Amino acid sequence: MKTKKKDESRNNKISAVLVVYNEEKLIKRCLDSIKNVVDEIIIIHDGPCTDNTIKIAKKYTNKIFFRPHIGEAEPHRPFSFKKASGNWILQIDADEFLSHELKRKIRKLIKDREVDGYALKWDFYNHYGTPKYEYKMALFKKEKMKKFEGIPHEPVRINGVAKKSELILEHKPLRSPFTFKGFESKLKRANIHAKYSKKDKPAVFYLLKSIIWFFGYFVYYMLKFFNLRLAFFSAIYNFSLNWQIFILKIKNEPKAKIGK
Repeated sequence: MKTKKKDESRNNKISAVLVVYNEEKLIKRCLDSIKNVVDEIIIIHDGPCTDNTIKIAKKYTNKIFFRPHIGEAEPHRPFSFKKASGNWILQIDADEFLSHELKRKIRKLIKDREVDGYALKWDFYNHYGTPKYEYKMALFKKEKMKKFEGIPHEPVRINGVAKKSELILEHKPLRSPFTFKGFESKLKRANIHAKYSKKDKPAVFYLLKSIIWFFGYFVYYMLKFFNLRLAFFSAIYNFSLNWQIFILKIKNEPKAKIGK
């Protein structure tokens, strides 16, 4: 009987996991939104901290870990998932925070035994007036995750019942990656993305993919969002990513290893 109650308690426990890098301007807003909602907060810092992020974070949790600097969050996520003691994981970034309605109803979501993961409504970009929403798998059962390799931009996938929720995970970065200044920073990360990506196809495959995906992403985002700048930046990023994978294949460089 005690074991059953312990298992039920664990199944209703939410572990919030964050991978951050010098986020002193954003992290308080995020942590304030989850502090009375989740059962534990786990923070992974991508390399040494050079601002007040850790000082702020220590007011909310003592479960803070430092990892070698990479410049992307996903390679650190497998480690963050291992550190989570709850069966339910809330994956959240420093520039995100729970909406008031999500804070009120998140406990109700995890009580539904028929659902293994929730794709929350998420503002893809909000610097052009009207929000443009997509759905992001951000609340899920740890044991129902499919294998997560830690490749940059890799989404979490569920081996079970996944459900879309209309509850909003707010997303308000300091600056949009779809401004020229913001995109310049994002484009530099394409090199990191390329290093951690699979390279199991011939080099010519990635050369052709860089060209095809440039036009493919441009058309896709134009049709979806009707925004020329967004479509162009997305197309350039995917061209750069696959071009750099092509170069790495020519140099015979394997996929970078994810730290355990």
